[in-house]
Amino acid sequence: MNRAKGNRSLVEHRAIAAPMFAAAVVLVTHTVLYVLNFLLNAGIMLAQDSGDGMLPLLVFVSLFGVQLLSFVAGMFLCLWFLTPITAGLRLVQVVGRSLLAALAGGLAWFLIQLVLSLTENFDRSAALAFGWVSGLESTVSSNASWLFSNLVYSSLSTVVSFIPLTVLACVAAWAWLRERQLPPMVTDLHGEV
Repeated sequence: MNRAKGNRSLVEHRAIAAPMFAAAVVLVTHTVLYVLNFLLNAGIMLAQDSGDGMLPLLVFVSLFGVQLLSFVAGMFLCLWFLTPITAGLRLVQVVGRSLLAALAGGLAWFLIQLVLSLTENFDRSAALAFGWVSGLESTVSSNASWLFSNLVYSSLSTVVSFIPLTVLACVAAWAWLRERQLPPMVTDLHGEV
């Protein structure tokens, strides 16, 4: 009985280990890229002695805080709950699941950006005069065309830019799982595990 419980907890840990590994690879790689991009832009601005020195920092924080973290969270949740990566899958299935995880990350980024845009552009005067529903309706009606098209375009471009690394991270997690497969579980005389 204890062996079965030990194997079950090991399987549960491995079920979360693959998405955590894939998400960590994407997060660390893009964090390093963002830091290098920030340092390059800050160096260029200092060398040219132009503009505000805080601009690269603000761009870095907004890209890291909103784009990267929301994408990685959506990707992780998709790989954990919807399309888990297991050792028994074929490579084509792993690539398909990683593409779905990238789309889920893009959807998470889209939803977070939508909420942030609606709160940033909220029509406070209509909300104070007629209630928060009128303020939200006024915000949506005045910003709907550019907001939706801009968010769809930017979320699709985010997905396209993150797909190669997401596929690579998921394939690496799958290879790690295949290398460390569990031995078959032993059953007792009654057929119980």
